[in-house]
Amino acid sequence: MTVRIVSNAVNAMVSGADDNVKRLVQEMLSYEVEAGDWKGTSTMFNWSKNAFPRVLLNR
Repeated sequence: MTVRIVSNAVNAMVSGADDNVKRLVQEMLSYEVEAGDWKGTSTMFNWSKNAFPRVLLNR
């Protein structure tokens, strides 16, 4: 399997990824949130679009 990260000026997309790779990316782009009455995990990865903000890529 070949997995690629492609990007434009705003978004990055994981291309060719299966669910295991998508889970790994989602875990890497997740963070803990404590906001008032809610406590949990949020992520910058959009599972349905296989995308995340390009600014999160290393330069």
